[in-house]
Amino acid sequence: MLERSPLLVAAVLGVLKHGAAYVPVDPTYPPERIDFLLSDLDPAVTGTSRSPGEDLDALPDSRPRAARHGRALVAYVMYTSGSTGRPKGVEVTHRT
Repeated sequence: MLERSPLLVAAVLGVLKHGAAYVPVDPTYPPERIDFLLSDLDPAVTGTSRSPGEDLDALPDSRPRAARHGRALVAYVMYTSGSTGRPKGVEVTHRT
């Protein structure tokens, strides 16, 4: 949930360097879509550029874990537009 910035690039590189996966969640998405993505994903860590005073209670607790799909590492999960009315996550992998 980071805006496009140098911080976003650093966060993505850090995630990939540690063998984890990221999910691009645009902070301008409607709240219902963000709620769906976060509940569907159950992410280990959520990065945000929100101020400490903003409501962050809905964000999940940190529980780091490996992101694997068979022998390949999952690089990121991209959600489709949801032609069936419900977005679907697609894992994009890379080999090490």
